[in-house]
Amino acid sequence: MSGALLLNVAMLGHVDTLVNVEVPVLYLAQQISPVLGLIFAFILLEEIFSTSAPMLWTVVDSVTKQDTKKSVKQGILIAVSLLSLIGAQLPFGTLVGIVYPFTGYFGIVMLVLFIGREVWENRKQRAVEEGD
Repeated sequence: MSGALLLNVAMLGHVDTLVNVEVPVLYLAQQISPVLGLIFAFILLEEIFSTSAPMLWTVVDSVTKQDTKKSVKQGILIAVSLLSLIGAQLPFGTLVGIVYPFTGYFGIVMLVLFIGREVWENRKQRAVEEGD
């Protein structure tokens, strides 16, 4: 927590220069030392890979069933990988501007659906109990 606090204080101290930077922490690391910036850029790439690779498999597994042919899974894997590669060509700020609102709206829809299902199941349960 103290590292995050120091990072936020550093960003607030340089808010005038960071306002137009897409990855402020990387910019700060480069300002401290170009070598540190390079190391941090490598760490960021590793973090992106360690997040995106499992997400790719999760998407393929959620789209396909357990008994789906291997060739179909491979085709979906290639299609999702190509879509990801196309999306990766967008500038970082544009990509974040697309993905964050989409996931927010998707989360709201899912929350409404979960609440609706709970209400539906509770009403159905009450109807069964009243009918006994």
